[in-house]
Formats: sequence, structure tokens, C-alpha cells
Amino acid sequence: YGFGPERTAMGLSHHLRLNVGFHALRGEGMDLEPGREGFVALGYRHDTRLSPHYSLEGRGLQAHLLLGAGDRDLGEDFTYWRTGISGLYLARTGSQSALAFRLRVDYLAGDPPVQSQLRLGGLTHGARGFEASALRGSGLRAIASIEHRHVLFTHGRLRQLLGGVMWTRLEGAFFADAVHL
Repeated sequence: YGFGPERTAMGLSHHLRLNVGFHALRGEGMDLEPGREGFVALGYRHDTRLSPHYSLEGRGLQAHLLLGAGDRDLGEDFTYWRTGISGLYLARTGSQSALAFRLRVDYLAGDPPVQSQLRLGGLTHGARGFEASALRGSGLRAIASIEHRHVLFTHGRLRQLLGGVMWTRLEGAFFADAVHL
């Protein structure tokens, strides 16, 4: 459900969401236990950026609460809950550059399966210098990030690449992430 000021023609600045889901937990990989998991998640997001991918100004806030339960194939039941909040602020430093500040804090309690633990590593889980999901754990996760974004190239056209892809912008970034897990 969206409400608030129009951010773009297709999106509003405030979003509420309710997710209900089921996962079949697969046992492939290191220390992964197969089983089943159900969850209910409630979330809120406020975002004033025109696009999450290439904006040079804006701010955002997200908060969520997730309750999960299930069973492992070895016969153990499990329950857990996770909550978190994150904020973003983009400050324009020139016509084609900006500083981005991010802070995210999550807390996980209970007995979650390994597949549902807090993760660090990769682009979406913070700590971009680590491989995706390189670190996992429970308890508190905190990520602070500062990034200098700058546009390197705009208005390019590569229409023949893969038959229809058009490339219109190339950006670069310098960043530093500080994490706790």
C-alpha cells in the first residue's frame, strides 16, 4: 500500500507492506539443514529518491518486523523474530556528484535456521568488500557506510549491444563500510 507525495508518476514516497511466505529450506551447501519455514513480515519504507539506482539526492527510511517458525528435517521446531531499521541520506556535492550516508541496524533473536540468519557481504547485505553472505550470525548487526558517487558518462547509446540494450549512464563510487555482526 502506497501513500504520501508522488515521487514519480509510478511511485509514491511512503509504502506499507505485509508479506506472508513459506520456504522449503534446502540442505545444499555448508552447514545447511533442510526443513520448512513460514514467516509473516510487516514493513514500512519512505523514500524521496527518483530512482534507487542513480539518484544524487534524496533520503529514505525503512523499518521491518519479521516473525518466523518452522521445523527441521531432524525433527526440531524453531521460532525466531527479526527487526531492523535503516536510513539513507544523499547530499549533492556538485552537478554530477553526491555523498551518500547509510546506517542500518538489525536484531535477530530466537533459533533461526542458518538460511535465515543475518548476513554480511555483497552488495545487498552490506560489507561490500566481502563475498556475498560471507558472514552469518544472530544477535545484532550494524552497518554504517559513506560513499562518494560521481557520474562518469551520460547520454551514451549502445543500441546494438545484445540486440536492444541501451546504455545511457555510467557512474563510479568510492566507499567505506563499517560493520558489526
